[in-house]
Amino acid sequence: MKQPVKDYDRSRRYPETWLAMEQLVGTGKARSIARKNATPLFIVASTICLFVVDEDFDEVKRMKIILQDQQHDDTLAEMCQKVLEQLIINKRVEERDEILRDFHRIVGSIVLFYDPLSVSLASLLDVEAGLIERRLKLLRSVLVIPDKKDVDGTIKPLHLSFRDFLTSQSKTDANSFKIDTTETNHSLTAGCLRVMSDQTSGLRKNICKLENDGILQSEIRDTHSYIKPELKYAFRFWVRHLENGKPLVDDDGIYTFFEKHFLHWLEVMSILGLIDEALAHLASLQELLSVSNLLYAD
Repeated sequence: MKQPVKDYDRSRRYPETWLAMEQLVGTGKARSIARKNATPLFIVASTICLFVVDEDFDEVKRMKIILQDQQHDDTLAEMCQKVLEQLIINKRVEERDEILRDFHRIVGSIVLFYDPLSVSLASLLDVEAGLIERRLKLLRSVLVIPDKKDVDGTIKPLHLSFRDFLTSQSKTDANSFKIDTTETNHSLTAGCLRVMSDQTSGLRKNICKLENDGILQSEIRDTHSYIKPELKYAFRFWVRHLENGKPLVDDDGIYTFFEKHFLHWLEVMSILGLIDEALAHLASLQELLSVSNLLYAD
């Protein structure tokens, strides 16, 4: 910690004005903190480094935030909590509530995605891409957030431990950042159905504009031009979100979706070589609908 550290990764550098920990809290306390934070060493260290050297913020102030109140046993959870608290610190009640709602909607979805998405997740969540960028700006120490120039770069947790921190539930845990996984999965199911049913960019007959119906799946080359990432995510994972969401009530629009797009869904799953997944989804749906009928039977 006494020497300036450079080239933490390919895109971030420590400033030349980097301070030794001893200058901030004293030698004895610095050693105690270092020993205490050693488990799990690399996850905590990388999170701290990314948090402190974020180019949009003062590194000395952020280092002091990390070194304050080191009194809990769960160092990793404590680190995540400190990062998240920067979102709402010194905010009015109304602003705080709005930030937390956006956090649950955006970050809650990101940590539950089965396959990471880029800013295209905006259409799946039905929010503006600009709002996502603003809300994630302070979270680069816990999320992988691609550069704006990397339009295909995906957003995902930097460590699985961040997902665990947000989704672990305890009766005594009053953490306002915790994610209600059941509610979030329910919202993601609705988002997937909405994206698939969109009249202009959703599922439709011959979505890849194939020349004839008899073409072999192995002969199909260009699908990316016709199937956007958020649409592909929706038709692959909507049933998995449904399984982990709320119990079905009046089929939650699934009957309407299948009435209009069942064959379109099977077609695109077949084109991408995912027909086995489609069959597994149908089996899961049959079971879910059976359970729903039992729960809401007169």
